[in-house]
Amino acid sequence: MYDSRVYWLFGLPVDQISLTEASTAVAKAALARESAVFITPNLNFLRECAQDPLFRDGCLRSELSLADGTPLLWLARIAGFRLPHRVAGSDLFDQLLEDRAGTLATSESVIDIFFFGGPPGAAQAASAHVNQMSRSLRCVGSFTPGFGTVTDMSDAATLADISRARPHFLVVSLGARKGTEWIDRNRRELPGMVISHLGAVVNFAAGTVSRAPEWMRVTGLEWIWRIREEPRLMERYARDGMFLLRLILIVGPALLLLRLISGRQSVASASFLSDPQGTLCVQIRGRFSGESAEQIDRDLKQRIPAKGSVLIDLSEISDVDARGLGILYAWLFRGGRPVRVASTPLKHWRARLKFRLYRAYALLGSFH
Repeated sequence: MYDSRVYWLFGLPVDQISLTEASTAVAKAALARESAVFITPNLNFLRECAQDPLFRDGCLRSELSLADGTPLLWLARIAGFRLPHRVAGSDLFDQLLEDRAGTLATSESVIDIFFFGGPPGAAQAASAHVNQMSRSLRCVGSFTPGFGTVTDMSDAATLADISRARPHFLVVSLGARKGTEWIDRNRRELPGMVISHLGAVVNFAAGTVSRAPEWMRVTGLEWIWRIREEPRLMERYARDGMFLLRLILIVGPALLLLRLISGRQSVASASFLSDPQGTLCVQIRGRFSGESAEQIDRDLKQRIPAKGSVLIDLSEISDVDARGLGILYAWLFRGGRPVRVASTPLKHWRARLKFRLYRAYALLGSFH
């Protein structure tokens, strides 16, 4: 969907991408009828991923991940990298609605959208608003499934109704956990469209909830406005805040200390060997981070087989950072080829500790 720099941020991938680049990528993918899912993780996503492997795995199987939440920009600094700015799902939707990037005006095309979910009446009101206000988006359908289970909402008739409308862009609003599970379960039954869970977008477009002033969004105080608009969110924000404090007060100092005592470590290197079955075996040694990890990524892309699989041996790495973990994630989930990590434990204590601090053991598998 978009070939960007992806980093690993304490349990989830995040693409280093601007709002304009993201909206352009989504518009082009939608008009090209690509099958793609993008997520907009915030602090609540990180906490839920730490507690719910099913939710985490659904997020990992996305083609684009946008940092929707100012705290994620703070956490990126702690993790050792910078994000250009917050890329909120509602801001991206507004970009498409008004065609601020000029993507649709130049192509003289319209993106057909479908609203799925939201409180009673919200999807219909959002549809009317879009069709009245936008020349770049056109709502071709909406459906409110109620409060059933994911299985109840995944019946053949419902999926057939969405498919018949032939939207380029399916906007889901079921709550982050349920919506992510619904998308991950049904995306193969809904090919040829971009899908994303943008829960607040339906309410904003319908006019049932108002957005916080821009100064509150920029400074990370939007949560105060959201509690004012939706008091039921107070408990969730309290849990998210405690999760953020633990990352800042415990993980942050630990990563800083490891950087200060990094010492002399060899840069990453890789050896490539193909076996008779067509599997490309890649053994990585040294510090798998930064530019050296990116060089190995380029080398792998030149050698990756047209058929067959790739086996990554990380047992000899001595260190890793958010960029190296992001590249590993991209190999496993976005490479378009069967890639797996060898079931060999990490030998170096620093690498093991970094995987734990970055909450990245899900990338290694259950054997670690």
